[in-house]
Amino acid sequence: MKRSVLTIVVFVLTQFAAAQKYNVLDLGLLQPVAINSTGEIAGNYNNHAYVRTATGRVIDLGLVHGGTFALAAGINDLGTVVGTADGAPAKIFDASDPTKTATCTNLTQPFLWTVNKGMTTAPAIPVVAGIWLVDISKQLSCSHAIYANGLNNSGQVVASNIKSASTYLNGYLWNGTHGVS
Repeated sequence: MKRSVLTIVVFVLTQFAAAQKYNVLDLGLLQPVAINSTGEIAGNYNNHAYVRTATGRVIDLGLVHGGTFALAAGINDLGTVVGTADGAPAKIFDASDPTKTATCTNLTQPFLWTVNKGMTTAPAIPVVAGIWLVDISKQLSCSHAIYANGLNNSGQVVASNIKSASTYLNGYLWNGTHGVS
């Protein structure tokens, strides 16, 4: 009895496994980094971010004016892409003392891209005192970067900055329109 039940279970599982099908898609040189539930793929090639639509169209997301790179990090179900780009101007300010500010002309920071708006970046970014301060002058420095890590279907972006490989990691939440918090 046990042997016949085992044989039937193995036969059913074998038939189920044989019924699975896979599609292999050649993305060419595009390095994929994320896919959404509609099959759109965000990826990178040659320091540019791209989207491959569900219909197979490949869109170069471009660069921020004056920038040299834009790299995708994620895509949500609405087709919004998040990534990191340089070249964008932004104001940084000390989170504990908003009177301490610096205007950066070429800050590496998160971007959001949509079909309708193109690529946008945050206009203002709070920083934690001691992390973005130049040690000698105690002035805010624009030499650090903020890297996008992902986004949700509401368009909220999570990002982080790293001063060095072993120290100072801060998390950021950006809603895509107002400054980072």
